[in-house]
Amino acid sequence: MSKKSADKSSTPATLDPAAAKNAFVAMAARRDALTKDSLIAVTLDVQAATIIALSVSRFLAEPEGRTRFALLNAKVFNPAFVADLEPTALAASHAYVELQSARAQSTEARLPITLVENAGEVKDRMLECAEYLFKRHSTLSKEVASIRVGSGHRDTASDLVRLAKIYEDEKSTVEKDPLNYRADDAARARSYAQQISTELGNAQSAEERRCTADLARAWTLLRTTYDEVRTTGQFLYRHEAPEEKFPSLYPSSGGGRPRKVQEPPAAAPAAPGGGGK
Repeated sequence: MSKKSADKSSTPATLDPAAAKNAFVAMAARRDALTKDSLIAVTLDVQAATIIALSVSRFLAEPEGRTRFALLNAKVFNPAFVADLEPTALAASHAYVELQSARAQSTEARLPITLVENAGEVKDRMLECAEYLFKRHSTLSKEVASIRVGSGHRDTASDLVRLAKIYEDEKSTVEKDPLNYRADDAARARSYAQQISTELGNAQSAEERRCTADLARAWTLLRTTYDEVRTTGQFLYRHEAPEEKFPSLYPSSGGGRPRKVQEPPAAAPAAPGGGGK
């Protein structure tokens, strides 16, 4: 069987706006049923992640994929996760687009000048360190390049978190830079990112707050579903390029540790079931 890389097989049709909206609407009850403690923070490019998930879903829709997963007893793996993969990815894509639209219609908050200056100083120093040390790294070079093109306060907050993660994951490498490395920069980056997010959150419009909450819930459903499929798929294809067939949704790491977000309490989570119905 030929190798397939999920992140290389996407087509524009997989993100059809009408299909994405229908999937989002169909999953309203399941989103609302999630508890605040179960929600996972969005710390990546959602559209890129949905393309990966949709590509894996197409792979599993082919005879080979269906046959391999069908070998599993339902008590070992719930087949509803495979059925849910496409609709949860489409729903997350719709939620992301809605949030971007809401943000485009609101004015970005003015942040305290000292916060902007301090955050910018730390980001520039960490970015310079990472660019130099990982310019030939197969994956981190791309991650650092994507951080470089970010703009605006929201991007700065996200970029600081991403840089902090690189520093934490690659501590033994970055600490060797005598010019740019500061032992407390990762912690400062996370602190400034939190302060920026708090300031922006206080300035959010009601519509933007709603869309942010919707995205967190849609992303949680997708992340939970994809993790189940990916873990199982990598076992089933453990001798057949498992990382290509079931790649991480996170570009620079092996999956990322879920981070919880704060939201008002809701009902208990609903069990996965047949395409989100």
